Amino acid sequence: AVAYFCAMKLKNSLQVPIGIVDCYWGGTSITAWMSPECLDRTGEGRRYREEYAAQVGEKTLEDFLREDEAWKTELHDWEKRVAVYKQGHPQASGAEVNEQVGISPWHPPVGPGSPYRPGALHVPMVERIVPLTLSGILWYQGESDAGQTRAYDALMMSLIESWRHLFRDPKLPFLMVQLPMWIASDTPGDTYTWPEIRWAQSLVRDQVRHCGMICLLDEGEWDNLHPTAKRVVGERLADLALTEMYGRKGKVSPRATGKYTMGNEMIVELTEPILCRDGELPALLEIAGREGGFHPAAALLEGSRIRLTSPEVNHPVSVRYAWTDFSKVNLFGENGLPLEPFVL
Repeated sequence: AVAYFCAMKLKNSLQVPIGIVDCYWGGTSITAWMSPECLDRTGEGRRYREEYAAQVGEKTLEDFLREDEAWKTELHDWEKRVAVYKQGHPQASGAEVNEQVGISPWHPPVGPGSPYRPGALHVPMVERIVPLTLSGILWYQGESDAGQTRAYDALMMSLIESWRHLFRDPKLPFLMVQLPMWIASDTPGDTYTWPEIRWAQSLVRDQVRHCGMICLLDEGEWDNLHPTAKRVVGERLADLALTEMYGRKGKVSPRATGKYTMGNEMIVELTEPILCRDGELPALLEIAGREGGFHPAAALLEGSRIRLTSPEVNHPVSVRYAWTDFSKVNLFGENGLPLEPFVL
């Protein structure tokens, strides 16, 4: 659906047909899409492979297939019970469903035939479509790696290099979707794993040429890992493609470009002016001193600049915005797009 809405907006804007090759498998790690050679280029890729191999142990393909068939049956039965329960309780939270129906049997079993293993999908789903000339890649992934790695940027950079070599295009554009807001209803509080992935995604955009990224900080749904608003994602990707690939003017989110300290104030410079859309005080801004520890900051918006102070911080040296798995944001550019999260 995301790719469809992106293609439709591009078609209407460019007045040419747009083709999309869908290549996806839900619930997979980025490592499933990387070749063994690509994985071995980084220590993090090797770690994923080694840890998975340790989990598999001496399990044979036949062992895995038996486990996988039993797991699929268990998952299918659970999904049927959930569907029946939700017919009578459409507003039920995930925690309530787990209590009444039973906990989801996710994760799938590990094994030599698993589509979730590192390197599993590179040959059957990526190399399978080569040779093919592409205009760009839409990349929307990261949820499964949240909490599993603190080096998602290294993995993503390795994948980009590998795919560009595979498709014989060193400038092949990658347009990434930064993870939206999300938290499960039974999570006791912020785990700060999704902010780490968002930050890593922005590092890739900043450090790798011909990469772009859309911000979805105002999207996502509490307790729903699969947000229903697909059109907004696709159309923001189309705007990004128009800007990055076709020389058109598309809408992009404002973002921080730098910071400096003046006395007890932290000043953050932005790419464009922002405003508080709900009339409330600017939210989710934090500053820290040399001793560490972030504290909520009072913010004064001055066009494309933010002045930040906190009674807890005499001389701020660091600043971050929206370092949270799930919360409401109220800072937006004049074009209606959310301010991108940042760490400076």
